[in-house]
Amino acid sequence: MTEISTLFFDLGNVITKPQDAEYAERMRWLIGDKLAMSDFTEAYFACRPDYDRGALDHRQYWRQVADRLGVQIPEGAFEKLLEADLKSWFNINEDMVDYIRELRGRVRHLVLVSNIHWDGVDYLERQFAWKDLFESRVYSCEHKVNKPQAEIFRIALSKVGEGPESCLFIDDLAENVEGARSVGLHAIQYADLAQLKRVIGKQYLIRS
Repeated sequence: MTEISTLFFDLGNVITKPQDAEYAERMRWLIGDKLAMSDFTEAYFACRPDYDRGALDHRQYWRQVADRLGVQIPEGAFEKLLEADLKSWFNINEDMVDYIRELRGRVRHLVLVSNIHWDGVDYLERQFAWKDLFESRVYSCEHKVNKPQAEIFRIALSKVGEGPESCLFIDDLAENVEGARSVGLHAIQYADLAQLKRVIGKQYLIRS
């Protein structure tokens, strides 16, 4: 088994549940009630990397989404879009939080590594006490670099002063897992909590 002293966790679709479809539909309706959901979703995610990297504020982000879709956003809709966007993602998997809390007592370092914009950081830091389970929180917007780029993983490693061979990264996206492996981290592509516990139990020895 591989000994691990440090765990790096993704946020979205790992600690949070998948994006809430009701809030996604509300965003589509706010930006253009006649838009196809598939068109909205494509524009929503296409503009996301710059938002998550801190290059855009929420108004600039939504204007880019609207430009792709060929629509105009009513002035009063920007704050409603921001609220719906945040609520769509911050549906917390409490079972995962409990598992991380259990790991906290067994592992030397716990680090959060997230592609997230400044609005999301503000919401997370204000609303959720479990954030303090992570001694370090590496946010893409703060460092101007997104997963799966190698630099964000190097930043995370520098926070804990550990070599990559003793670190394990958990993320739901294959490209982020490969990005972590490119700098020598062990990595698991997350499917669900039962799968994560099974893989860790069979392949890794968590030690402080």
